[in-house]
Amino acid sequence: MNYECRITVLETKVFPDLQEKYLADPKSGPCPCFKAGDTFLLKRTPEQDDFYRLMNGKFCGEAWDAISRYVYAALQGGSIMRKWTNDDRMMIACCNDGTRPVIFKIERIDIPENEEESSNSKISQPFDNTITASREAKKRRFTSTGSKVVSMNGRGVEVYVIKPQDFAEAQTAADLLKEGRTVVINLEGVELTVAQRSIDFVGGATYAINGSLQAVSNNIFIAAPDSIEVSGDLKSEIMNENTISPQLK
Repeated sequence: MNYECRITVLETKVFPDLQEKYLADPKSGPCPCFKAGDTFLLKRTPEQDDFYRLMNGKFCGEAWDAISRYVYAALQGGSIMRKWTNDDRMMIACCNDGTRPVIFKIERIDIPENEEESSNSKISQPFDNTITASREAKKRRFTSTGSKVVSMNGRGVEVYVIKPQDFAEAQTAADLLKEGRTVVINLEGVELTVAQRSIDFVGGATYAINGSLQAVSNNIFIAAPDSIEVSGDLKSEIMNENTISPQLK
């Protein structure tokens, strides 16, 4: 199964009384970037990755910050907003401009690759979807890039430790979370822009799967799916010298 994401502008709002009271330009009016009925179709393929390239600047940055977590969930084949909307593949959201908000409908588009997938397609599909890269291939890639996999003895929990050097590695962390794995994100010494974008992105991915993101220190975070409880004991074990190695600090 392949996935695309469709963003539709449902409505644009404007609150003249708030603009008159709070804005530098009290006559700002409605958002100039969108109008009702505008539609955007996003793909994520080797040839066209609209998410990673932020739609090549074709979308308002403020609005993108507000809805990108839902877009990511859709493009990865996940549940956009489980048990909130009447279709797990859809979410209604808005930008963060309180005086002239734009209302968006974000939809996951399922594209079957064969007749079996087409016949088995359901209106509301489960969240668990297969990632193409195998678990062992990911382990090899992490080892080669300075990250590693750690088993928590006696807990049955396998923790992936990642120190992102670019935004693409944050996407890898999000993919692991979608697989149900726990990830430690070590941002110590990481360039500030990369660190900020990475933790924002992982936070969005964690939110999309109803997981948790917790700070262990100023620069180290634990992201876990909802099936894993991040207790104080687990934090301590993750932070010991055998887990966060000197090479990753």
